[in-house]
Amino acid sequence: YMNAGMFKEAEASISKAIEIYPENYSAHSLMGELWFVQKQPDKALVYLDKALFYKRNVTQAYFYAGQCMMQKSNFAKAAEYFEGGIANNGNVPQMYEGLGLAYLNMASYSLAETAFSSALAINPNYAPAYYYLSQVFQRTNQQDKAQECVRRYEALASGQPIQ
Repeated sequence: YMNAGMFKEAEASISKAIEIYPENYSAHSLMGELWFVQKQPDKALVYLDKALFYKRNVTQAYFYAGQCMMQKSNFAKAAEYFEGGIANNGNVPQMYEGLGLAYLNMASYSLAETAFSSALAINPNYAPAYYYLSQVFQRTNQQDKAQECVRRYEALASGQPIQ
């Protein structure tokens, strides 16, 4: 239902799953995701935090909780969630991207650079990391590095291999 934009139907199905098995961390995580995509981070966080209460290693719940905090412009708390997700599963470039964006918004450029570089260590073809890394370099007056990252981003975005 959720992928089809049928949010009321998705909410009803997930609510039923939670009613049947209240400790169902997966259902709580899905409900959190459902509220996140509807841009209701406060409602989402209730369910995402419950998912993490019932099972601490739900990478998806950490990711969406971090994204909710980004929506709320609480970048320090967003970083905490992304760091939790990375501690749980350090092989998700999107988690490092979220962490880097949280740090970028806090003007912690060195930490942002490290996060985006970590995403690229996992997947050297992860275009968003090059884009945001270029912003780090622009803000720290490293124009040559910024231009190189933009070049790599544009090559990947157009489907060409990086040279």
